[in-house]
Amino acid sequence: EGHVADGDAQQISMKALLDPPLELNSDKCSTLSPVLEIKLSNMEIRTPLILEMKISAEINDDVLSKNLVAVRCLRSDMKEGPYAPMALSYCYGGTIKVQLENLEPCMYIAIVAQGQNISYPYTVWDYINKKITVGVYGPKHIHPSFKTVVAVFG
Repeated sequence: EGHVADGDAQQISMKALLDPPLELNSDKCSTLSPVLEIKLSNMEIRTPLILEMKISAEINDDVLSKNLVAVRCLRSDMKEGPYAPMALSYCYGGTIKVQLENLEPCMYIAIVAQGQNISYPYTVWDYINKKITVGVYGPKHIHPSFKTVVAVFG
């Protein structure tokens, strides 16, 4: 309540895109979240929109890692970019909060670990601890011959 004018409505659609553009994954940048597509039906708002996300990654707990790499929130009006940094309202542990400004009907948001002064042969992966959780859901009893293959490429 109070987010939009009385009598107005706001529809918010969010979709997690699991195939981030190449710009977001390189030796100096790695996605920590899916790219989030946010669609809004009403741009006339009274109070800001706050996006909160939980991530399963953190910068390693040493001085070098904390000086070279930072967690950033990037935004674009197009899925393929270009992506620009946004100011983080809150970043602690696995919780990220960001205030969405300059609203557009469709926006793309991604949380990344980004380092500027990383030298070869090192990559941003050397300075972060990223956890991946995979769940397999099915019937109450899964047949013993059922096999699951998970491949993670870095």
